[in-house]
Amino acid sequence: MKNTFQELKAMDRNVWIRFFGETLNGIAMMMLMPFFALYLKDKVDSLVQVGCLIAGIVYASMDRLVEHRAEHALQQSS
Repeated sequence: MKNTFQELKAMDRNVWIRFFGETLNGIAMMMLMPFFALYLKDKVDSLVQVGCLIAGIVYASMDRLVEHRAEHALQQSS
């Protein structure tokens, strides 16, 4: 356990900047989504369309995450 903390402290500064940036971005999106859904409800006729739009946004963000992890795994294997 102590070794893990030393490894975390030894990480590059850019890794920590990216980590905190991604964390803040995720928190902001979680806080924004309910209000975005309410806004879309007023602009779009169907709640099904609103659900599909929100699901599409979530899918796109998850797809980006999976793609990033796959690229990272390929870099480590070579």
